[in-house]
This record gives sequence, C-alpha cells and structure tokens, in this order.
Amino acid sequence: MQKVAVIYRDPSRPATGVPAQLQHLREFVAPHCHALALHVRSRALSAEIIAAGGLDATLAAAVILWVEKPEVVEALDYPLAWLGSNRQTYFLVESTLREYPRIDWPQSAMSPGVTLLALLSRRRSLSVREFHEHWQQHSKLSLQLHPLTRYHRNAVVRQVGHDIPDCDGIVEERIASLDDLAPERFYIGDGARERATRSLDRYVDLSAGGLSCALMDEYLIKLPAWLLSTAQRSAAES
Repeated sequence: MQKVAVIYRDPSRPATGVPAQLQHLREFVAPHCHALALHVRSRALSAEIIAAGGLDATLAAAVILWVEKPEVVEALDYPLAWLGSNRQTYFLVESTLREYPRIDWPQSAMSPGVTLLALLSRRRSLSVREFHEHWQQHSKLSLQLHPLTRYHRNAVVRQVGHDIPDCDGIVEERIASLDDLAPERFYIGDGARERATRSLDRYVDLSAGGLSCALMDEYLIKLPAWLLSTAQRSAAES
C-alpha cells in the first residue's frame, strides 16, 4: 500500500464548506482507498494570529489517503481537483511515532484537538541520509518536549509532476486542544523551546523558509484496518 498526501493551498474551492467536502470525499474517493482523512485549516484562529505565530496562511487543506497502487491516485485526479486546483500530490513513506490509543468519536466527525501540519525541506548542505538521521533524532526529542497525542513522520518519496520534490518531509502532529499550543504547555521543561529549535535547525534551514506549518482540524473519513480495532473497542466499551 502507498500513503499519499494531497496538499491544497489558497485559493481553494471557495463555494464548498467542510460538510460538502466530506460528502464529496466519502462518495467519490473513499470507495477507492484503504483509508482516508481530511485536514482543513482551523477556523479557531484569526488570520492575524496565524501570521503572528509564523504559520503559513496559504495552506488550506490536506487529504491523506492510503491506496493500493499509484495508478489509483491518477484515476482520482478529477474528484481530488474538485476540492481545489492549487494542489500538490506527494507519495510518502510513513513512520508512526505515536498513534491514538483509542478512537471514541464518530468517523467523519472532527477529531478532538488540532493538527500541526508541517512541510520540511532539508538543508542543502546535508545529504539525504544525514537529513533523515537528524530528523529521526528530532522525532525522539519532539515526543519528550511536546504533549503530542499522535505523531506521523512522512518522508517524501516523489511529487506528482516534479522531477525533484519541493519538500522532503511532511509531519502530522496532534495535540489535545488549542490550549496546548501555549508556550508553557507546548514546550515541556526548562529550555525546551531552545532545544527544539536548535535540533530542528540542524537539518531544516529555518531562516531560508525550510519549514511551513499550519493548524488543521482533522476528520477521519475512513479508518485503516490497523486503527479499526481501537474504534471498535471504544464503541464496545461505551
């Protein structure tokens, strides 16, 4: 199976809200996928707060899907384009550093908390091997320093329509609530913020725009087989 991320930037399709997007994905995309999720830019924060926080206001949405083979993505080009024409499609290798211990909310309902979606570009002074070595070390640090409820590290294998991808990695980090973004809660321990920044800057050139982030609301439309058991267990216990 292959994990794919379709990243939408503004301008996205203006006439569609989240309910219409979910219905469209359930009807036209989900039947062809093993798993499907939608991330939409969080509306809990104003544009002014987003800009002040260094977040990328152009990142509008992301569709994450698992497919049997790349040809499925080609066949889904038209229904995926319905959500917005300004999009980039990335084939990924996923590493799951932390997963939800249980899923006790309905499928297609907004998941509790918020996603910090980040696109990473490696320092050009580093080889691909060195980039991944630093990234893996940083992942361990992130689990120690941040209150993450879910953490998926995705290495970009290729980008549709590009000989060389315009980013090297995509990270999906979940926290339980927007309150956890407050510095005193997001960075655990004395000097945590400085440690995290130093570690990240070793493999991502922050001063050159090597990191692009957005806060996203998550909707799990179709659960993969490896997560169904957590949802079924939660339903049985409720």
